[in-house]
Amino acid sequence: MGQAGWGPHLDGDKESIHTTSVWIPLASATLTNGCMYLVKRNEQTTNLCSRYHEMETFTRGEIAALLKNTRALPAEPGHILCWDEKMLHWGGQFETGSEPRVSLALEFTRPDFPRTENDPLLIDPMGPVPVMNIRLQAIGRAILRYRQFEPLIERFAPLATRLCQMSV
Repeated sequence: MGQAGWGPHLDGDKESIHTTSVWIPLASATLTNGCMYLVKRNEQTTNLCSRYHEMETFTRGEIAALLKNTRALPAEPGHILCWDEKMLHWGGQFETGSEPRVSLALEFTRPDFPRTENDPLLIDPMGPVPVMNIRLQAIGRAILRYRQFEPLIERFAPLATRLCQMSV
C-alpha cells in the first residue's frame, strides 16, 4: 500500500530526440493500482516539460498548465504505450486493489545515439544475438543505471558490478 512507480521524469537525452520509450503492463494498470500518467504536450506545456529537471520552482500558472494537461492512462496486459524523451511521465501510486501494477519498460534509440559505459546494451535487431557475457554485462549496467529510481534494486548492486566486470 502506498507504493508508487518512478516520480515525474523525462527519458533519454535532454538535447534532442534520440529515444522512444515503450511501456507494457503485464497486469492491469488501473487508476487505483498505479497506471501511467503523462503530461500532454501543447503550447502551454512543451517548454515546461523540456525544462522540467532544470527548474527549481514553478509558478501557479505553470503548475495549473501541467495539472490541466495530465492524463491518466489505465492499460490492460499487453497494451503498449510509447513516447519520446520529451514526454513528462510517471507511475501512479498504489492505493487499493488485489493486484499490483507489474510492467515491462524498454527504451529504443537511434544507432548514432551517444553511448556511455553505463548504458545498457544496444542491439542491432537485424544482427546476431549477443554472446552471453555481453547480455549479462547489459543486465548489470541496467541495474546500476536504474537503481536510483527503484530502491529495492540496490540489493543487487554488488552482483551488477560483478556482471559489468565480466570479460567478453
